[in-house]
Amino acid sequence: MSENTTSNKTVSNTISKRIMRLSPSTTLEINARARKLAANGARIISLAAGEPDFGPPQEVLDFIKQKMDDPANHKYTFAKGMLELRKTIAKKTTDETGVEFDDKQVIITNGAKQAIFEAFETIINYGDEVLLPAPYWTTYPELIQLAEGIPVVINGSIDNNFKITVDQLEAEVTDKTKALVLVTPNNPTGSIYTSEELAEICQFVIRHNLILISDEIYNRLDYTSMEAVAASPLKSCPEVKDNILIINGLSKSFAMTGWRIGWIIGPQNITNRIADLQSHVTGNVNNFAQYGAIKALEIDDSYFMNMKETLYSRRDIMFDKLSSINYHDKPAFLNIQKPAGAFYYFANIENLLEVPLGEGQHTSYTDSELVRRILDETGVALVPGSAFGYPGYIRFSFALDTSDLIEALDLLKKYIEQ
Repeated sequence: MSENTTSNKTVSNTISKRIMRLSPSTTLEINARARKLAANGARIISLAAGEPDFGPPQEVLDFIKQKMDDPANHKYTFAKGMLELRKTIAKKTTDETGVEFDDKQVIITNGAKQAIFEAFETIINYGDEVLLPAPYWTTYPELIQLAEGIPVVINGSIDNNFKITVDQLEAEVTDKTKALVLVTPNNPTGSIYTSEELAEICQFVIRHNLILISDEIYNRLDYTSMEAVAASPLKSCPEVKDNILIINGLSKSFAMTGWRIGWIIGPQNITNRIADLQSHVTGNVNNFAQYGAIKALEIDDSYFMNMKETLYSRRDIMFDKLSSINYHDKPAFLNIQKPAGAFYYFANIENLLEVPLGEGQHTSYTDSELVRRILDETGVALVPGSAFGYPGYIRFSFALDTSDLIEALDLLKKYIEQ
């Protein structure tokens, strides 16, 4: 090509079509907008982020400080995770489900998000369908499509606490269906499937020879039971062992979001291939975070019970506050249900999307537009339901300091009612 020849390529067509199809994470986008406003001096209170305000257990912090002084810990370790941590997770899963696992079936990842990415990349072929209940966590459809799969969205009903049924699954399954995603306790709704419901879903998975992607990142945050962990598919239906990939980590229940420790555990024929993929994607997960994970998984349940008590109290505060907000003599938020787990409310806002202008005139907002207006005018950050495949709703997090929670909800009430 001569110096005077101009290429007709643009920056956009140098990017792969797979990446061009990706949408950015809405929650991270909102957080970035909130940080920008805060940098300009605004008082911002986030009810958007799924990040607990608790600290990690002190014994975990003390343990890793000791490990930092050992030169051996500054070197590479296994790409699929430290053996001691993998053994700990295998034993923990065995104890909690009653189904036997060993370290060869465990892969340690940089957070649960990487585990989900690698699971889809490993099991999905071009055109495979993945059953995806909605509302869904924002990243799921993006990663399915990145793996060249097709998300088949199944809407949960508010009448069933947004949970999907086996009848709905049977109506959507085809010979192209490869997997089903199930998140319980759920983000964004806080719903929890019962043991009976999980057993029925597992039987559906076995009947159609699917892979169940069981996202259990919130499994210690169940307000309906004094049990240490919420009901799990594997405990409800042990025979699903050969068809399940369990995703978990330390971010939510252990309040260790920045540590980026997640894992995936499942059939060895699948985890072997995930390990091969991970060996090319990353070296080892941070050694000190892995040591912290070993210690965290050894702590007693009192840590989680204290966390649950605090979140339970905040859950009630948010319910009372949201229920008290009116808009033109109507409830601002419809069908508010106390979540059974996690730390979110998912509330219908259709009454807020129609704004009267007088003389019979009105204008309409989308949930995304409303969330942006609330952030800009009140400093309260929220997430629109459209980010979860369920427009007309807003997700509220109560995983923040109680005084900040009350202040944010009072600001929201004043803004809506005026």
